[in-house]
Amino acid sequence: MSFEQLLKKLNINKTGSYDGKNSYIVDLDNDDEWGKIFTKLDSNEDLDELEANGFTNEHSSQTVYQYEDQFMITLSGDLDADKYELIINEI
Repeated sequence: MSFEQLLKKLNINKTGSYDGKNSYIVDLDNDDEWGKIFTKLDSNEDLDELEANGFTNEHSSQTVYQYEDQFMITLSGDLDADKYELIINEI
């Protein structure tokens, strides 16, 4: 499965760019879009949240999910810089 196929399976209609051969980064427009993506990921039964790898504080948030044994998905938000992204890594 490709990164694009995974996004389609997760019902995320955004395109990103490759960062090396094993990473794909999707820039999110704002915190509202970040929240919508979080809801889709958090409610998806095909994903396992890796709580030990995530964190949230007043400056940033990171939530990490795993899809089967193939992909690690990180939803990251830098609240101070207003930068939000979805990072997919092949395991």
